[in-house]
Amino acid sequence: MNALEQNLELIEEHLIDYKSQLPLFYEFEYHGINFDCQIVNHDSSDHYYVNLTARIGYLPYSSENKNRRELILKNFSHLMAHNLITIDHHCDMKLPLNTMIKGDTNAKTVMETICYTLLDAKEVLEIISNTMNDKNINTDQNLIEKLA
Repeated sequence: MNALEQNLELIEEHLIDYKSQLPLFYEFEYHGINFDCQIVNHDSSDHYYVNLTARIGYLPYSSENKNRRELILKNFSHLMAHNLITIDHHCDMKLPLNTMIKGDTNAKTVMETICYTLLDAKEVLEIISNTMNDKNINTDQNLIEKLA
């Protein structure tokens, strides 16, 4: 029996001590947006934090792509003003989402919490997805190709 089968058996038998495996980290994609997920134990024994971070991407410089920069700033300005989207000194944009779970936790509870957290942020995530995945933007490169 390999290690994966042993772990699956332990999960099925509910013999895993989840606290001993915390913090948990993993990545996933939702609506074309990459997410980092971290699950950590709170100071109190029966509280857990589910920290999701949407990795939106970089804000291009004007010299790279003026039209895309303007579109992103236009669409994200109200989200940035309310500190929903953060931007660091490297112009890397992120959307942090945090939720607390009370009581005992298991894989089902964690997945439900992640799903509900994403549903709560649905409108913001749609704005981000539509803006960052917009293929109809007249980028500077497209304009150069049209002129050539």
